[in-house]
Order: sequence, then structure tokens, then C-alpha cells
Amino acid sequence: MKYYTCRLLILLILFLWRSIGWCGPADEVDPLIGTAKSVRPTVWESNGACFPGVLAPHGMVQITPDGYHYTDTHIRGFSYLDHGSGWSSNGRFLVFPYVGLEASPSAFSHDHEESHPWRYEVDLTDYRIHAAFVATIHAGFARMTFPRSDDAHILLSDIGRVTILSDTSLMGYCNGSWFFLLSNKVFHAVLIEGGGVRLDYRTDSGEVVDIRTGFSTGSVTAATNNLLAEMPDGNFDRYSRGGRENWNTVLSRIEIQGGDATHRKIFYTALYHSCFMPSIVSDADVSPRRYTPTYPWDTYRSEHPLNALLDPDAEGEMIASMLSVYDNTGWLPTGNMLGNHNVELILDGYRKGVRNFDVGKAARAIRKSLLAEPYARRDMGLFHRLGYVPAEHANSVSQTLEFAYNCWAGAKFLKTAAAEVDGDIDTLFRRALSYQRLYDPGTGFMRAKTEGGDFTDGGYCEGTAWTYSWYVPHDVRGLVNLMGGPERFSQKLAECFDKGHYVHDNEPPLHYAYLFDFVGRPWKTQEYARMLTETAYSAVPGGLPGNDDLGALSSWYVFSAMGFYPVTPGEPFYELGSPVFESCILHLPNGKTFTIHAPGSSAKRRYIRSARLNGRVYERPWIGHDVILAGGTLTLEMGAEPNKQWGVAEKDAPQSLTMGRPKFKVAGSSLSRTNASAGDSVEWSCLVSNGGFAAGSVRLDIYMDGRPYASRSVLVGPGRTQQMSIPVVLYQAGAHRITLGRAGLPLLLTIAPKAPSFSYSDLSIPLPHIARPQDSVPVGVMIRNSGSSGGSAPVRLMVDGRTIESRRVFVPSGQEKKAMFMVSGYTLRPLSTIGVNDLPPVTVRLIDDLPLPPFDTAMLKRLGALAMLDFEDLASDRSGHHNDGLIHGTPRWVNGLFGRAVQLDAPHGSYIELKPGQSLDTLVRNEGMTMMVWVYPMEEENFADILCRGDWHTLQLKASNTVVNFYSAGWEGHEVFAPVPANWNRHWHHIAGVTRGDIEELYIDGRLSAVRRMEPRDPDGETGLTDYSNHPWNIGRNDADPTRVFKGYIDDVMIFDKALQPADIHRLMLHLPEHP
Repeated sequence: MKYYTCRLLILLILFLWRSIGWCGPADEVDPLIGTAKSVRPTVWESNGACFPGVLAPHGMVQITPDGYHYTDTHIRGFSYLDHGSGWSSNGRFLVFPYVGLEASPSAFSHDHEESHPWRYEVDLTDYRIHAAFVATIHAGFARMTFPRSDDAHILLSDIGRVTILSDTSLMGYCNGSWFFLLSNKVFHAVLIEGGGVRLDYRTDSGEVVDIRTGFSTGSVTAATNNLLAEMPDGNFDRYSRGGRENWNTVLSRIEIQGGDATHRKIFYTALYHSCFMPSIVSDADVSPRRYTPTYPWDTYRSEHPLNALLDPDAEGEMIASMLSVYDNTGWLPTGNMLGNHNVELILDGYRKGVRNFDVGKAARAIRKSLLAEPYARRDMGLFHRLGYVPAEHANSVSQTLEFAYNCWAGAKFLKTAAAEVDGDIDTLFRRALSYQRLYDPGTGFMRAKTEGGDFTDGGYCEGTAWTYSWYVPHDVRGLVNLMGGPERFSQKLAECFDKGHYVHDNEPPLHYAYLFDFVGRPWKTQEYARMLTETAYSAVPGGLPGNDDLGALSSWYVFSAMGFYPVTPGEPFYELGSPVFESCILHLPNGKTFTIHAPGSSAKRRYIRSARLNGRVYERPWIGHDVILAGGTLTLEMGAEPNKQWGVAEKDAPQSLTMGRPKFKVAGSSLSRTNASAGDSVEWSCLVSNGGFAAGSVRLDIYMDGRPYASRSVLVGPGRTQQMSIPVVLYQAGAHRITLGRAGLPLLLTIAPKAPSFSYSDLSIPLPHIARPQDSVPVGVMIRNSGSSGGSAPVRLMVDGRTIESRRVFVPSGQEKKAMFMVSGYTLRPLSTIGVNDLPPVTVRLIDDLPLPPFDTAMLKRLGALAMLDFEDLASDRSGHHNDGLIHGTPRWVNGLFGRAVQLDAPHGSYIELKPGQSLDTLVRNEGMTMMVWVYPMEEENFADILCRGDWHTLQLKASNTVVNFYSAGWEGHEVFAPVPANWNRHWHHIAGVTRGDIEELYIDGRLSAVRRMEPRDPDGETGLTDYSNHPWNIGRNDADPTRVFKGYIDDVMIFDKALQPADIHRLMLHLPEHP
């Protein structure tokens, strides 16, 4: 009894605490989350790109220290406009208080910084000024407490033109927004050349100067009216309280119970981040509201579905705002990435009850954008003509898959919302199946295909084959059929997670964890979704798994923490996962509540054992939007072990475009011949027919003498028959039984005897080819026996042309064996060759105490060297072009392999900048170039840029010291990358990036590690819209993003205006003379 009394007392206290305003969900938000590099390894972007924003939900005014990053030590100003949260904290209309002659950035400390969604405060210690800010939708309020000074100022910069109205007011125009400003204290205004104004004051100690500013995209009159409507007086505290109440109202739409303080902080911060964009651009007295563009590639997946669930009226206004772009251009806006995902955004809103937009206009806009030339996306015409975007065009795989989804959404909207039935709808539904054309059954991945129909590499935007092969959200069951059925689909998808191919720092694969719900394995969804909510997010400044991209990663967390997620925006249902909290109550806009009740849910008790909806047994691993809107309770029994019987029935799986399955029949198996010699290739073939109603792939397993021999997959369309062939190569003499499956009818193949025959290949010496006298150098060679019986192969180890060891190695019939030798470093000369038998020998550089001869300047000139820094004479250039390095800060000079090397400390201002020069400037757009460098990496984090010209030409490490990456002429469609060697960290390695026409090559330790064909630069893509080439060359960091720093040692930095040959790279890497 005492226990229940105490529990009731606690609940009563909590109720009173919340009800009288002492505490609310806004108090659990930490705006500093996402303001630093992710604490977890990332592949595509390491910075959360969020900022401690002071704003009303979706407010036009979003105030933050400009360019904020948690590791910053100084503040240069506070920006009010045009940030794009989750992209950048760099904005416009900067306010900066200071005293003295110069407005230099001021030091600050997190110990004297306070950040809430409704208020931000900080001490600018250099000026002894305390700055505080609050905001409404259209207005910002800066309250600055000055020391005593006759020289106090407030600098307004990046604000465009300004008109001084009086000694307490001014107005102006800033990048599309009018503003009107009021000061509570008389100022003397000084216009700044180039834009801006300085407000001069005389202040007493502790005197408060208030600046209130209203904004409008319409007129200065509207800006004035907005200010007077939202901030009519100087009551700073009242606006602070109002901002807090506003955020509590919005965040209280989702009430959570259970979970610890950390999970609650992550959750409500994620919900806060989901309420930044798009931002309101209409005035305070305008209804309905208008919003900024939607940038749908980032936000259609979860942020807009979340908005449609919690605030459908606002979602309708966002759709109407987006359709106004169609009024002006004739197409739906597409954003700056791929596809036309505003189509799904419109469909998703409509199917979830959003009606406050012009449905007829939406239908016309969709029809025009997807079906009428010229299309909204330039490659849509190729997609329609060929059924896919060919590999000759940028991001061909990604574009094809995303266009297919767009077409499905367009067809679905025209059919359901516009009630239209015509040939265009059928055409769009057919094109929605175009993803099938890029599935390669041989690899099990979506792959690029040339115009001629051949599979090739590349074609992925910000991803790989693992990132995009499951991107068919509108037809998951059709994809399951392609991949060989539920079992093979699940195995490969689990491999994506278990072997580290899944990355949660970018949008394309965000739905992957929930795909197991479609194939009768919902416990795997619960396992992986909970793994991500528990490990990918944390309550620290680096607590986001990557770039939040306008709230994309945050809104994923909100859904997943509640326990469900929209795999297919455009379908009015959600797939179930693993709720983080014991109870989650949705306070819906229709006045009803829906509760997800999961008693005992925890990181260990992550699995759904059973479910009840409003007290009735519930077996589906998904739930309808209409069920949620009707109100009620979904009760989930959670446990530490999965229930592999719940939610597994095929009839209970979520819907897809394809509902049927393929039905295969194999017949007519035969051999191209029945007698062969050892090592000959013989074709086994058969006919595969599909009598089902859906395309799919089937794997054929060939057995040899009762043991598995080979497997191949073939893709067959419905009602079609295809021939399948598998090469068979045998060595053992005699008759062999070949069957399809273990118990199939046998075909006999007889192999004639053949004497042992040996071949040698793959001479291996650890890379890079350097050794010290005390080293023992392992040397390996592969020996293959193509005879029908085993035998002993002669092997000779050669050093500098002399045989130093011989042996014989037994190799069984048809097998390979590796022979290993050890060479003592004391037997090597400064330059030695090591070989086996008649294989071409390898040159090894002996590193000892003797000085190396200097680089041959004639050779450097012949090879087109534009810069060569070996750091023997600090940062002097030895190429002859005088591209000397400008040393910033205090580097550390260390011993390298070949003399002196450098360790830079970019986070504290130490890096090397190559001075601009005519020779290096020619590498802006060049069809032939080479960049190379020796590195000694040291636990590098996230992105570590070694040698780069902004984001134009870059050699870098990414994924936290696990991937070497090179690109030239911009990263988009140009990245060539490879995993680091096993002994990478704290060892010397050489890397080189080569651009050879439209081919890029990456060399690690002198060996070609990766090749890709550069995709055409997309003028609508990020590198197409941005000129990254205006940044200087940097060593040890990236001028375009100074947080991308390399911490280890660097030596022998070289840049060439030619594509060097592999022999040249090897020669320069080892300091070999041009003519030995």
C-alpha cells in the first residue's frame, strides 16, 4: 500500500510540475546536439550541420551564432535569416555587438552559453558583453548588456541596402527580405562601404541595448507590421516565455513516458530539428501561410510524413506553396538532388487526408512534370525512351530507381485523387517497374547499364550498390521477387547491416531496417531499427550520425523511437519497429489520441512478442494511418527474445505495387560436350520458364558428384522463357556426374588424363615496397596445377638476379597453392629486385641512415610537376614553378621515410596553403592530373582531407580512417575510393589519385586499388550549382570545410598536370632514378 501511495504522489507531483509550466518537453531539448562532427564513423558527411537555433516552429527568423560549430572558440556574429538547418549555420543579416575600434570575432566559452529553442545567451568575453536573443515567426529580439564604454557598437552586416529613418530606427533589404529595426536607445548610424551599418552608442556598466527587427518578403511596410504584431514592445521576458510555451505546445503533440533522460533529450531534440524547415515566408496577417521550397530529396522520406501526421494543415500549406512554383515555371520544383519527390510528397499528404491545396492543379503539375517534354528532370526523356537512365549519364542507377518511384506516385495520385483513368496512368505504372531493368542477377545488385544494354560500374549518387539496391520503396515485393524470394532477400539485406555496408549518415537507405516487415521477418526489423536508435544517436554535440539535411535524420529518429516508420511515402500506412519508450501518446489534430504502449521496452527487450489493437489480437507488422487517426491503443508485449511466429504470414505483409510471385520451371538441361581434357571449359545449359504473374530471379545450384559446384541466378519476366548457361571446368580424370540440385537427373562428363602442368602468378611483397636492414621481407607466389594429377612444382627465389633459395612445392590437381619465402633486409642493397622464377621482379627500396639523392628535377619537369614539397627546406616547392607553401600556425617537423616530414594541427590553426599561381590555377578543369602524397595516419576521424583544392580536387580519408577517397572536378559522380590496407594506421603509406580523361584511378602503395569512369557533371547537382574551385590548395585540411583535418604525418606532396603512368607513380613513390 505504501508503494502505491508513493507512486501516486510522484505522478501527482509530475502532473502539477507540467501543468503549471515548470517543465515541459521544450525543456528537454538540447539545441547543441548536431553542432559538431559525429562521434561515430561516417561515410558521406560527418558534421550534423545543425545550430542552436532560436526560432518559432518553421519561423522565418532563425537566430544563431553564424557559422556555429561546437568546437569554435570565437563568435563572429549572430545571423537571423537563410540558414537551412541541417545544411549550414551560415546565414544572413548578422548582428554583432562589440566595443572598441574593430569588430573582431570574440572568444566565448560553453560554460557561459545557454541554449534553448526559445532563447540563446552567451558572454562575448573579449568585449565583456552579454548577448541574448529570442524570436517569433517574423521578428528577432537581441538584448545586449554592455560594459561602460564611449565606444560601444552594434554591427549589422550582410544585410544589403539600408535606409536610416531616425536615431532609433532603420529599414532595409536583405537577399529577398525587407526589414525594419527599432532600438531602445539612441544611436549614431554609420553606413559601411560594401553593405551594412554600424550603430554607435555610449553605454554605462550593465546597460541594456535592445534591438527588435521585423522581416517580410513582401515590403518594408509588411516587415514593420510583422514586428508590431509579434513584438509590439520591449518585454524580452514575455517573448521568451511565449516562445517556450509555443515550443511546448508543438512538442507536446507527442507525449512520451518511460525511457531515461538521455533518450528523452534525443527524442525531443530530434522533434525540434524536424520543425525548422521549410520556413514560413508569408506575413503575419496572411492565411494560408506560404513556405520556402521543400527540398524533397532530403525530407520526403520522414519529415513531411511526420508533418502530415502531426500538423496536416501546415503540410497542406507547404504543398500549396510548392505548387505556386508550378504556377511560375510550369513544373514541380525538384530541389538540387535527384528525382522529383514532390510527387510523393503530394501523394502522401493527400492519402493521409490533407486537402487544403488545389488537387486539380497538383494533378496537372504531376502530369506535366513526368509526362510532357521538356521534362522537369533533364534525363527523364532517356528514362522514358530506354526504360532506364543509361550509364553514360550522371547517377544513372540512382536516377532510374528514383524516377520509377516518381512514376508510381504520379500514377497513384492521378488514379486516386484526380479520379482519372487514361493511358498516361497505365504508362506511369509500367514505368514504375523500370527498376527491374537494372537488376543484375549475377551480382544481386542494381547496376548501371549502358545504352547498348551492358552492365557496368558506377551510377550511384552519394552511395554504392549496397546503398541503392533496396531503393524500391513502392514495390518491395517486386524487389523481393527479383532478389530470389524472401529468404535470399533477407539474407543479403542482413549482410548489408552485419558487414558494415549500411550507413546511416545519408538518406537513400533510411528505410532499410523496416524492409524485413515485408518478408515475414519483422523481428529483424525490430533488431536493426533498435540497434540504430540505440547506437547512431546520442545526447552530445556530435550526437547525430551525419548531416541532418533539413531534419531528415532527426525525423527518422522521431518515427523510429515511437516504433513505426513510413517505408513508402505515398502509402497510408507505417511499418512497425521497436519503440524506445514504454508509452508514446500521439495527440492528434482531430482531438483524438493514439497510444503505443510497450511496457518494459528497452535496448535488451527490443522484440515484439505479441500485439493487441484496442484489446484485440493484432498480427500485422504495420499499421494504417486511418487506424491511428481513429484513436486507440496499440499494446506491444516486448521481450529479450524474438517471437518468430508473430507478423510472419504473407497475407499480413504490407502492400506493394506487385502482389504476385514468379513461378519457375527448369527443363532441357544439357552439356556442350561430354568428353574434355583437364582444364577445358564445358557449358552446362538449361531453359528457365516463368509461369507466374511477376518478374523474378531464380538461383540454379549445380552439383558435381554430389557436392556443390556452382550457382547462378537468372532473371525471367512473367510468361517468358530464358536459356541459362554455366561454365564447368574439371581437372580430375574420369567420369563425373553433373546434376541440377543434389537429386537432379545426372549428366555425365568424362575428363581425359593430363600430366601436371604448373603456372606461376601473383608475386606478392608487402606494400609499400620498402624495407629496413633489420626487417624480414615476406615473399609469396601462387602456383597452379592444371593437370589431372598432383605434382611438385620447382620454385626459385631471386634477389638482384641471383637465386638465393630453391624448393619444390606439391600442388594437387586443379588447385592453387601459395609458396612463401623470407628475405633478410641485410641482404638487400639500397635498391634491390626480388622475384620468383621468370615472373617480373619487384624493386624494393632499402631505408637506412644514408641520405637519398635529391629528386631529378628534369624528370619532375618531364612528368609535368606543378608542385613538389618534400619538406627538407620547410614548404619550398622543388618543381621549379615556385608554388611554395604558406605555413599557417606552428607545424611539427618529424622524421619521415626519406628525410623530414610534417605533422600539422589544423584544428588549432596549423596547415599549409599553396600560394595561388598560374600553374596550379590551370587545374580547375583538366583532363589529365595526378596528386600524390606519403602519409602516416593516426586514428583519423570521419573526413580527413590530406591534399585538396576545396571540394574540387581532393585526396582524403573518410569513414573514420577506413576508406581512401579521391575525386577531381567536384565530388558528385567523381569519387573513386578503396578500403585502407590492413596495416594502415600508424604506418607509412603512399596514395595517388590520377585523372586520365574521364577515368579516375586511385593507387595505394603503388598498386591500382580502384578505377571509375567519371560521370558527366550534373548542372542541377550540388557541384553543378557551386564553384568549389575558388578555394586555395591546402595540405592537412580543406579550406571549404576546415573541420576536415588530417592529424598524422605528411611527406612528398606532389601535383602534376598530367596523368602519370603506374611506373612513374612507383618510381616517384620509392625515390627511384628515372634511368637506373
